[in-house]
Amino acid sequence: MREFVSISFAQFSRAFWERVELEAHEYAEPVKTIGGEGQFSTNRKVAYLLFCLAHYYEPKTVCEIGTYRGRSTTALALGMASGQIWTCDKDVDWKFESPNEVRINRHYTTSTEMLKGIKEPIDLFFFDGRIQHDDVPQIKRLSHKHTVYVMDDFEGLEKGVHNALKLVDETKVLITGNERLAVVIPWHTVKLTHQ
Repeated sequence: MREFVSISFAQFSRAFWERVELEAHEYAEPVKTIGGEGQFSTNRKVAYLLFCLAHYYEPKTVCEIGTYRGRSTTALALGMASGQIWTCDKDVDWKFESPNEVRINRHYTTSTEMLKGIKEPIDLFFFDGRIQHDDVPQIKRLSHKHTVYVMDDFEGLEKGVHNALKLVDETKVLITGNERLAVVIPWHTVKLTHQ
């Protein structure tokens, strides 16, 4: 007799993304108008998925490492009803006005410097830059038991894989499979329902 039901991470990941997109799809129209494509800029599909994640999880506090042109920041802000986003990019001068009641804290510093200055717990992290060694203790300090981590460029030897390896442990599940994004959520936030 078998003792377990076996579900692959690929099957779980497909179900996760289906659920997240279903929840936000009817609200996503504003995301389609976010800025043009540029080299190394977040593409429209990733922006849409970030919007969906922010809409689904309803974070009050978001921290983004790697602002660049701000498309990902805008998508996250559009998905939030209110709250704050901390974002940093040391090399790019970027101007932003929040599209809603979300306060944007833009830092022209390293990720480590920005993280050290944040006092509030973070509900959702988005990593579009490589996490530095000194960032890890700060990320753990700012995380709580429901914090979600989102990694861009999760393929091959890209920075997303590097970042996930620093943050995944036995208490978290890694969800992959959509536009090179990976999401790390705590296992205790996964719930089976009758629907």
